[in-house]
Amino acid sequence: MTRFASGTDGLRSWNRTWEVQRAPFVEPLPFQFVARNETAYPYTDGTYQVNDEAYMLTVPTSTDNSRLNNVITNARNRAVSRMKEGRGAALGLTLLDWRSSHNLLANAFKALASKAARKTLYYKKRSSALYLEGVFGWLPLMQDVHDAFETLSEAHRSSPVRAKNSIVYSTKSNSTNGRFTVQTELGAMVGAQGRMHNPNLALLSDLGLINPLAVAWDKVPYSFVVNWFIPIGSYLNSLTDLVGYTTERAFVTTHVRKTAAGAVRVQDPDTGKLVWRDRTVRHVRVKRTLGFPAPSFPPFQLPTADLFKILVSFSLLNENLNSAPRNIRGR
Repeated sequence: MTRFASGTDGLRSWNRTWEVQRAPFVEPLPFQFVARNETAYPYTDGTYQVNDEAYMLTVPTSTDNSRLNNVITNARNRAVSRMKEGRGAALGLTLLDWRSSHNLLANAFKALASKAARKTLYYKKRSSALYLEGVFGWLPLMQDVHDAFETLSEAHRSSPVRAKNSIVYSTKSNSTNGRFTVQTELGAMVGAQGRMHNPNLALLSDLGLINPLAVAWDKVPYSFVVNWFIPIGSYLNSLTDLVGYTTERAFVTTHVRKTAAGAVRVQDPDTGKLVWRDRTVRHVRVKRTLGFPAPSFPPFQLPTADLFKILVSFSLLNENLNSAPRNIRGR
């Protein structure tokens, strides 16, 4: 049964739509809540709302919706990870790279057994080459072995999971009659009851053995750099991350809050002059839909600066200026 309610109180208005159910009240239900709150438009009595430039700036745009889809995808991926209790390996890439892994281990044993080999394999290498070998050689190899062991040794437990993700960003809007800062807050929560219905397929999926596209992409040189701008690797992995699993009582709750704060230029009724007066409008929308979200292709994004990316970038630059690096694996 669908119910609806709304209200208006001068500068505040809201409406709500929701569903009701019988006891024991265990099923998630869709709903929507929309509210608008604002300061009085200059030289009005403050008993009604004005659909001016400030209000239009709080209406979600196509860019906002695209970023919200990305927020939902990130929350979805976190929910899947919790549903699998962190299990997951990349044995497909490890097996494809068996020759590189074999050479890496063979050289390490040679270095341990022989001082001359140690000098050739490590002492004469540049620090950038050693760093890249550790980051893209040893660490992925050890992580794959650890993840495979954890995946094979742990049992799956069916339990409800919830995961959240959110972002906040601001933009400036200046026009002839308005100067505003628009702050946008986007958030999503994904919830579901996960259950393993095909243990064999689930195990292959968790070990990373059933997604050739993801393995092929990781094999592409410098694919990890592309992932910094467009996380293609995460998208490809998400296409098969629920193989062998089913989701029940799944839902997605999103919230969008946009606030336009600044000033508008209006005519003073006493002097007839154009003056600037403060103006703020806030728009909030909360919505829940049923079903587990499907993977969506991620949009372009500028990578965040961190120490890892800086060290990798400088090491790659140093190696390219001297000799091209080999066997670089992206994750």
